[in-house]
Amino acid sequence: MIWRFDPTPGELPRPQSMGQPVVPRLRTSWWLLFIQYGLQGAGYIILGTFLVVLVNDEVSDVLGPWFWVVAGLVAVPSTSIWRRIADRFSPAIALAMVLGLQTIAALLPVVIGGMVAALLSAALFGGTFIAAVMLATGMINLGVKGAAARLTALYSVGQLLGPLAVLPLVGSGYTGAFAVAAGINGAAFLLAIGLVLSLRPRRATD
Repeated sequence: MIWRFDPTPGELPRPQSMGQPVVPRLRTSWWLLFIQYGLQGAGYIILGTFLVVLVNDEVSDVLGPWFWVVAGLVAVPSTSIWRRIADRFSPAIALAMVLGLQTIAALLPVVIGGMVAALLSAALFGGTFIAAVMLATGMINLGVKGAAARLTALYSVGQLLGPLAVLPLVGSGYTGAFAVAAGINGAAFLLAIGLVLSLRPRRATD
């Protein structure tokens, strides 16, 4: 689903076609969306890669695979729930909420640790990682040509670089990797807040 940013009275006009120049305010929104999406790809893959490994090493090697079961069960209804939230508030607000929860998911193994923290992290991960992609790619109607391809390419780069960036940290444990993931997700969250502000309706006198 692609949400349309149709202007209300006093809002900046939306370009009529994907090939027309982007007005400055929507250009800012695009760059905020673009950069946070790349960070989103890096942060999520670090969490998804090392969560089970952390459980296997620090809790039990029997319980590790079950955390994917938890993440999968929570992921099943997540897109429907977040779509309703996006329709109720806005896609940008829903995306900011998702990225905030992903930041918490990465922080839990660092701040609390143990099986309960890992379980909560798996649930938050499962409930947000698909929704984050859905919400971000649903906001591509910002007048940028080839927006979907650009987002996908940067997301893929983030997925490749994320695990490589934390490899030097995993020799002494995995908390460093989760700290980096929390920092990346936190940066994406702040950019999503900026996206919310950039897409706010403006009065005619602004």
